Amino acid sequence: MKQLLILTFLFISLISTSCTELTGGDTGANLIDSVSDYIGGIDSISAGENKYLLQGSADNGGNSGHYFRLKFQLPEGESLSFFFFSSRSLSGGMKYTFSKVNGSVYLTMKLNGLEDRTELVDFKNSDIVDVAIDIHNDHTDAHMIVWDYNGSRGDYEECSFDGGCLYNTEDFAFDVWLGVGRASGIFWGIEGDKSLIEVLEGPLDAISNV
Repeated sequence: MKQLLILTFLFISLISTSCTELTGGDTGANLIDSVSDYIGGIDSISAGENKYLLQGSADNGGNSGHYFRLKFQLPEGESLSFFFFSSRSLSGGMKYTFSKVNGSVYLTMKLNGLEDRTELVDFKNSDIVDVAIDIHNDHTDAHMIVWDYNGSRGDYEECSFDGGCLYNTEDFAFDVWLGVGRASGIFWGIEGDKSLIEVLEGPLDAISNV
C-alpha cells in the first residue's frame, strides 16, 4: 500500500511539472504550456488561429494607464492587429490594425463599437513601423495617444495636426470618440504573422500624464 501511494505521488508530480502556472502580473495567462512562443522579446501563448496572448497584464484590473512599443515589418498588402485591455481570448478591448496599401500605412482603431482610421505619414514607403502608444484606460472615455517612436512625443490637444504626435483621441473627442467609454479587459496580444514582429514593450508606465 505504501509503495502504491509513493507511485501515485510521483505520477502527480510528473503531471504538475509538464506545465507552468503563470499568473496575470507575470504573463497575462493563468496556465500555459511549458513551451511558449517568443515574439518581439516577450513570451506569448496561442489564443486561436494566428492570435497570441502576450506576457503582462494591466494594473488595477485594467483601470490604469500604460505605455506600449510596437516595432514590426509591414510589407505591401499585409496587416497586423494588436489588442489592448482585452480579454484572455483577445475579443473586445481596444483593437489597433495596421495595414499597408500602395506604400501608405494606415491605422484603424476600434473600441466599444466606435472606430477611426488615419494614415501614418511618417512611415510612408517604409518597411518598418515603430510606434509608441499611451493608453489611459482610467479616464471616463479611454484616452489614446500614438507617436512615432523616434519622433516627437507631444500629448497636447491638436498634436494630431501639427506633428507633435501621430494621433490623439482628444483631438477627435466630440466627432469620433464621444462616449466611447473604457475597455473592460487586462490582457494584450496580436493577430497576424508573428514573424513580422521585431520589438514589443509593455505594459509599462504611461509616458503622458494627461
